[in-house]
Amino acid sequence: LKDQGLGDELFFLRFAPEVKKRGGKITYLANAKIASIIARLPFIDNVVGEGKEPRGLDITLSAGDLPLVLGMKSAADIPPPYPLPVEPDRGERMAARLKGLGPPPYVGVTWRAGTTNRRGNLFKEAPLADLGRTLRPLSATVLVLQRNPEAGEIDELSRVIDREAHDLTALNDDLEDMLAALSLLDEYVAVSNTNVHLRAGAGRTSRVLIPNPPEWRWMVMGGESPWFPGCPVYRQKLGGDWGEAFATLTGDLLRSSGP
Repeated sequence: LKDQGLGDELFFLRFAPEVKKRGGKITYLANAKIASIIARLPFIDNVVGEGKEPRGLDITLSAGDLPLVLGMKSAADIPPPYPLPVEPDRGERMAARLKGLGPPPYVGVTWRAGTTNRRGNLFKEAPLADLGRTLRPLSATVLVLQRNPEAGEIDELSRVIDREAHDLTALNDDLEDMLAALSLLDEYVAVSNTNVHLRAGAGRTSRVLIPNPPEWRWMVMGGESPWFPGCPVYRQKLGGDWGEAFATLTGDLLRSSGP
């Protein structure tokens, strides 16, 4: 069964191939926004749409229960993110679209994720102005992938970086297109969100801004999480200060985009 959110579905399904190895046949009740992506995975036998009742099953469980059911004991038992193949036609169309917006490198950004109006939901946010000051010295085409940005935020980011921040927020309504875009970006700077999971599935890394306190998958300390190998993390200090995190991020981005 699907879990708390789209990101959690993508996150916990990394354990599903082990179910397949142990002889299981997997039927998955997928959120409609990612059902077509999930249906292409070789270890998924059947995808059931929302509102439909799976039949003929011996065991029904949440994707989030897979680590427990499979006996995960330590970080050594963590499988890598599984590959999410991009539809070739979409990849080609997205590459042409990005080219029309400007030259590479392409840097995607997301500064807010989650909701604040439901108990138990995760909410993550990094300061937009600091993010803009980090991006300003880069010779890069900046792409906004923020879901539901607030009025004026994209204009404010464009002002701070002193050039247009291109609005690709509509990609959040078609995650097949979002997956294609994320597979092509040179950098993705973001708080943890569904797109980070999609990008990992596309075989790419993200630079993840971690508010304090962190959510469990990003750990309490360390330069990266064992759940997302190769993804650098930039941590807000206990007192709320982002200064060191953004200073480190700025240096890393400049080194990465250098000659």
